[in-house]
Amino acid sequence: MKTTIEFMGFIMCYGFIKCCNTMVLSVPVFMIILIIRCCNKKRNAAINYAAVLLMLPVAFTGMSKLFYTKCMVWANQLILGNVNAVNGTIYFTVAFILFLHFMIGIFKWKHERKNLYEWQDKGELLDIISKLCESDIFPVSRNYMKRVAVYITEEDKSPFSGGVIRPYIVLPEKVFTEWGKRERSVVLAHELIHIRSGHILWLNAFSLLRIYWWCNPLIYICERMYREDMELCCDEKVICYTGTKREIYSTALLNMAHFLSGGTKSGVAGFFRKSDFSVLKKRIIHIGSCRRYGVNIMRRQSAAVMLGLILAIASVLLCSYPRYTVIRDVSLYDGSLKYQDISKREMKQAVTVKDGKVLINENAFRKILDDYGIEGQHVYMAYDNIMKIPGVGGGGEAAMVNTEDFSDVFYLRADTLGNDIMIFLLKLI
Repeated sequence: MKTTIEFMGFIMCYGFIKCCNTMVLSVPVFMIILIIRCCNKKRNAAINYAAVLLMLPVAFTGMSKLFYTKCMVWANQLILGNVNAVNGTIYFTVAFILFLHFMIGIFKWKHERKNLYEWQDKGELLDIISKLCESDIFPVSRNYMKRVAVYITEEDKSPFSGGVIRPYIVLPEKVFTEWGKRERSVVLAHELIHIRSGHILWLNAFSLLRIYWWCNPLIYICERMYREDMELCCDEKVICYTGTKREIYSTALLNMAHFLSGGTKSGVAGFFRKSDFSVLKKRIIHIGSCRRYGVNIMRRQSAAVMLGLILAIASVLLCSYPRYTVIRDVSLYDGSLKYQDISKREMKQAVTVKDGKVLINENAFRKILDDYGIEGQHVYMAYDNIMKIPGVGGGGEAAMVNTEDFSDVFYLRADTLGNDIMIFLLKLI
C-alpha cells in the first residue's frame, strides 16, 4: 500500500513537471502569435486564426528534447527544484474537478436538447449546403453537412452550433417568426460554416487545454482571441460562399444583438455571444472593409491553416523523446548493487534474454567476472527497464545470479497486480 501511494506521488510529480514544461514553452509561442498578429496589418482573419491554433500543439511538448539542451536546461532545473508530489496532486485535483464540471455541462446540455423540437423543413437548409459545398471535389464534406440537425428553442438565445460527430444547430424561435428567409439564411450559413470548418473541434480542444493549463493566463487570452478570429473568418466565408451583401449581413448581426438575452454553451460556436458586444463593432467594421476573396482562395487559406497545424504537430513529434523506451540491454551490478560499466558487446555475448528469462553463456560471463574483478556470491542483472526521458524511468525486470552456479537464477520482480499497474502507468504518463 505504501509503495502504491509513493508511486502515485511520483506520477503526480512527473505529470506536473511535464505540464510546467509545456506552460514554459507556451510563453515564446505566445510571443510568436503576437508578432504574427502585429505583422498582419491588413487584418486577414485567416492568418490570425491560424496563428492562435499554434498554441494547441504546445500541450504535447512535455517530452521535448529542448528542455535538455543548453538554452532551456535552466527552466527544467527550476521546475525540478520547485515541483513535488504535494503541489502536483493539488494541481491535478483542481484539473480533474474542472474536467468533471466540463463533462457535466456536456451531458446536461444533451439532456436539455432532447426537449427541443427539430426543424423539419430541410429544403432551405439543403439549398445553403449546396452553395457551401458546390465546388467540393469529394462528397465527404457534403454528406457530413447533410447530417446537421436544426433545433428550435423558445428562449432568446443566440443561434449556435455544436457537435463533432453529430453536428447540430440551435436557432431561437424569433428567427422563424420575426425574420425573413434572407436573414435566416445568413444565420444558417454562418453556423454551417462553423461546422464545416471544424471550429467546434478546435473550441473543445481549447476548452480541454484550459482545464490542463488552468493556472496559465495565456490560454484564456488565446481562447478569447481564437473565438474573435473564428467569427471574423466565418463572416468572410459567408459573404464569399453565399454572395450575401455586406449590409444584409451587418443588419443580421445588429438584429441579433437587439433581441439577444441568453448566452451560449461552452464548446459551441455562436452567431453572436451575449458577452461579445465589445466585438460587435470589430465584426461590422471587418465586414465592411475585408477583401472579398474568391472561393478558391478561401479553400487555399483553409488548406494552409491545416498544413501549418500539421507541420507544427510534426515538429513537436520530431523534437520529443518517445513516450517511453524499453531498455533491452542488460545492466550488471555486483553484490553491493554497484553498477559495473561493462561494454554492450561483452554483455551481449555473455547474456541474452528470451521471453523474460536470462540465458547465460558460462564461458563469456565467467570471463567478465574475472576481467572486472567482480567478487561475491551473487550478482544482479537489470533489463527491460522503462526510460521516460534521460534519468527518469523505472520498472523493468531484475535477476539475482549465483556466481558459482549460473543456472541458479532468482527473479526479483514480484508478478503482482501492483507491479503490473506501475508498469502500465509508467508507459502511459
